[in-house]
Amino acid sequence: QHIAVSYDGTQGGAQRIKVYKNGKEVPGTVTGTFPTTMTTGSTSNLIVGDDQTGTYTSFLGYIDEVKIYSSALTQPEV
Repeated sequence: QHIAVSYDGTQGGAQRIKVYKNGKEVPGTVTGTFPTTMTTGSTSNLIVGDDQTGTYTSFLGYIDEVKIYSSALTQPEV
């Protein structure tokens, strides 16, 4: 399976994060606080598969081919 997450800081609230499974957007709501910018001046670490607080269960499995782009991907690009 292919899972992709797209972040677009120009969008409001819940629209900033989109999740795709096998190229199709997954309906639902992503909760939490998402910044409007992610810059090199950020003091936060990027964490994949876990959270900073240890409140939630870590991802159990393998994560392959992590890619970070300088702009949000659209559904056709995913």
